Amino acid sequence: MPLHAPINLSLSEPSPASAADVRKSDSRNVWVQSAAFDSCCFLLSPLAGLVLILGDRWLAPRESTLLILSAFYFIGIPHYLTTLTFYLGDDNLRQYRARPRAFFAGPVLILAAVTGLWWGLHWHPLIKAGLYTWNIYHVSRQSAGILNIYRVLNGGPRSERAVALLAILSSTGAMALWPVHGHASLVLMLAKIHPQLLFAMDRLCLVIATVSCALLAWRISRRATRIRLPEFGFLLTSVGLGMPYLLVDNLMLATLAMLMGHFIQYLALVWLLHRRKYGAMHGSSRQRLLGLVSRRPLLLCACLVGCGALFWLGARTSTSEAAKNLYACLLISANFVHFYLDGLIWAFRRSTVRDSIAPYLMVKRGVA
Repeated sequence: MPLHAPINLSLSEPSPASAADVRKSDSRNVWVQSAAFDSCCFLLSPLAGLVLILGDRWLAPRESTLLILSAFYFIGIPHYLTTLTFYLGDDNLRQYRARPRAFFAGPVLILAAVTGLWWGLHWHPLIKAGLYTWNIYHVSRQSAGILNIYRVLNGGPRSERAVALLAILSSTGAMALWPVHGHASLVLMLAKIHPQLLFAMDRLCLVIATVSCALLAWRISRRATRIRLPEFGFLLTSVGLGMPYLLVDNLMLATLAMLMGHFIQYLALVWLLHRRKYGAMHGSSRQRLLGLVSRRPLLLCACLVGCGALFWLGARTSTSEAAKNLYACLLISANFVHFYLDGLIWAFRRSTVRDSIAPYLMVKRGVA
């Protein structure tokens, strides 16, 4: 797959022919990859969560459980492990070695801390509450980041980034906190601070969501160029992330349904980035392997299924109470390490991160 051509940063006026070419190219390149790919992997990916909800209602308990477990192990688990593939890129590894405490010591410390709190101190409510709330933040940040890609491709202003993030985060938080009376760990922690804190947080999120969504709509209406379908569609998808919490009473099912769209978006984005960046098959053996897997869809699917099968086998063979506890600790640690590393890997405020990612995702193809 050819890499994106760089944008012409010249301040001189283009000739009439080149201006027409640019306008023609702009009309074709508002998608990250293509209309079909973006619609399936980004705009409509939350429908996978709806499939889980419908399966839970319509299928027999055994088939429903199998569907939910398959979604978690063969989509969710590969999504967590995909973060580690960034260490295989030569340029990435050079950046990470320049910050060893952040990229190498940090994950180890998180693993040790979660193990100590879960296994040693048995602070299960604290960890579960932290995992629930960080999930809301993490998913919202990813959606805001992908929305920013569409905004750039659409020619939208950079000034909308903060209000868009606030609208997505507060909307998701309001829906996720609404039925949180079923999440005993979080309810218990908030009640210890103040009995009405949960009620106040939910109402605060709802007010912020209403104001920020209205402000974002007003800013979009005042743009010099109109908003295109990809950006508008993904904006609706992002603001409605928390809808599963309003559809089902089972908090675990609602959370997994909400995460399904996030899982699919992340897998599609990361492997599209790897394919464009490392498809030339050069560099170290690690990087060539990464390029090979990203260029072969069947090989990629086999690797993802293999990762999920390994964890599924671990769950099935963990029969003793100690083994189950250790396995749960491992899964939760993988979640927190994923949250932490993604915050570093996708930190676009750092120029090195922008230079290594943006040219492959945020530049219009065909614009010379």
